[in-house]
Amino acid sequence: LYDVAIFSTKGMSTTAARLLVDKLSAEGVPIFLLHDFDAAGMTIARTIQADGRRYQFDSEPNVIDLGLRLEQSLEMSLESEEFIWPARQKQDPRENLRGCGATDEELEFLVEGQRGGRWYGQRVELNAMTAPQFVEFVHGQLEANGVEKVVPDEQTLERAYQHVKKRNALMQKVEELLLQAETESE
Repeated sequence: LYDVAIFSTKGMSTTAARLLVDKLSAEGVPIFLLHDFDAAGMTIARTIQADGRRYQFDSEPNVIDLGLRLEQSLEMSLESEEFIWPARQKQDPRENLRGCGATDEELEFLVEGQRGGRWYGQRVELNAMTAPQFVEFVHGQLEANGVEKVVPDEQTLERAYQHVKKRNALMQKVEELLLQAETESE
């Protein structure tokens, strides 16, 4: 197992999420970002670590993008689905996606063209993976970025076990003394 804490923005990164990234980055804590392979996921990956009009970072964001990319989705034979941009999306979305780091091949996949005045393309969501695929994907992404599982040596485990054993015995004695005090006060 990995020792990680999870937070979600439930969509685009909020100012509060950027503040959290800023403070954790200042303390040297890496932020591993997991997202779908779609326009929103790529935009989230950019906004969670870049200054914007609503938030300016004090520290260099320590964000490592583990999000799904086209190459990985093809390797896993994940099912894609059509995505149609909202009617308010007038300009070519490829401009924004290129700024988010999309490759030419990813741009062709994400933005196939226009139909009826609306942009359309494909996307692949994380939930296209089976549970075992998802676990393997996350583990692989963490390992590829140098994250290792921490397994204490036997001596450390023994000390921890003895500490917990003593603490439990002490807590049992405290409970017995509390019960005795209650009985004597009646």
